[in-house]
Amino acid sequence: MHGGIGMTDEHDIGFFLKRARVAEMTFGDAAWHRDRYARHESY
Repeated sequence: MHGGIGMTDEHDIGFFLKRARVAEMTFGDAAWHRDRYARHESY
């Protein structure tokens, strides 16, 4: 995205990426949700 700048505290993108990683670990990633939905719908 911004190279090394994207991980600094000077830009908002680093904040959003950190939050997205924490949310992924807490609530599961996209693959986990797809598998869960497939099991629920009996695929």
